[in-house]
Amino acid sequence: MRTLFIAESPEDRVTARTPRELYLKIRDGLSEYLCDYVGDSEGRVIARVNYTDNLICHFFVSYGLNYTVGYPRELLHRNPQFDSVKRLSSYWWNIAAAVVGVSPKSIEEMLDLLVRLGSFCLEEAQRSQEIAALEEVMTDETVEEMRKSLGAELRQVWTALIEGLRHHDQVYRPHWETVREFVREVAKRQERVCNGARRR
Repeated sequence: MRTLFIAESPEDRVTARTPRELYLKIRDGLSEYLCDYVGDSEGRVIARVNYTDNLICHFFVSYGLNYTVGYPRELLHRNPQFDSVKRLSSYWWNIAAAVVGVSPKSIEEMLDLLVRLGSFCLEEAQRSQEIAALEEVMTDETVEEMRKSLGAELRQVWTALIEGLRHHDQVYRPHWETVREFVREVAKRQERVCNGARRR
């Protein structure tokens, strides 16, 4: 079977034999394209779509800790009451990766996880078996650096993180309901592209 990497926009369709070739052709308008792959693949990469994973990533984008190319600014919801989460700018990836690694099934499960992770970071609890499983993304070195960097502010900042996410759930969920199927389609395409790229 012929292998082909594809990028499609409302006005254009671009093809290439490798992911790099495709990227070089569309990089100036990257956010306008959806990519896909046609051909044989090894099928080892699985792209999943989960609400809480998307919620925490959207939260960090909204508060300026992360960025998404081409995402409409009017859909970024930010409450000044929780602006102190920006103090976590050096650690947002670790926190998001911890959540995505567990992929909680509900907002309540995600907040419970963050409460337990916060208790460990605040030295109120030992590293439990669940938290130990996150050690690759929340290493002892990262946690110690965060403790030293934030000091007495850590408790207030972590509380803002949890309450901010609880509030963000209320404003993000209606938007999620309108884009969920589109996100799933994008995930399927990304899965095909990644598995196709593995054969190169």
